[in-house]
Amino acid sequence: SVGGEWMMEMSKTQQVALFGQFGLLRYPQQDFRDADLFLLGGVWGYSMTDRPIKALLSGYYGNESAQESIGAYHGRGYFGFRGSVKWRPKVRHEFEFAAALQSIEHDAVHTSFLVVRNDSFSQFSFDWEWQAKKDWQVNVITEFTTNQSNIGLYDYNRMRTYVSFKHTF
Repeated sequence: SVGGEWMMEMSKTQQVALFGQFGLLRYPQQDFRDADLFLLGGVWGYSMTDRPIKALLSGYYGNESAQESIGAYHGRGYFGFRGSVKWRPKVRHEFEFAAALQSIEHDAVHTSFLVVRNDSFSQFSFDWEWQAKKDWQVNVITEFTTNQSNIGLYDYNRMRTYVSFKHTF
């Protein structure tokens, strides 16, 4: 994959960015799934000068074009939005709440289900980042994810919490 990003500060409190990516998705043992990826998006960020709060809004469009007609139903187009708010009440603690929505439409009729698959994906997350010591960081992330599809096999609801530890040498 090859990607790029352009970013500009609009003011002390606002910045914008545009990003793009082109990639070749290859599956050596299942080449009928091979696709070319094209992705474009933009981000707007806002920081409050008098409070430790940051907000980000982003939107994107992507397309994964199948390379083989036998696997055309693996190709898909999608667009989505993500918003987040970060709050740093203390120097060593930061909290983030984020919400993401994505709509996905596959390119062709699925050979097993005889319909074109369409999905609606949403995710809400809460993240706590703690700088425990100068060289130690702990992250706790909880995510609530839902995918709704016109093919019931692809419907799911998931909640997961995970913890990561980072040591900087």
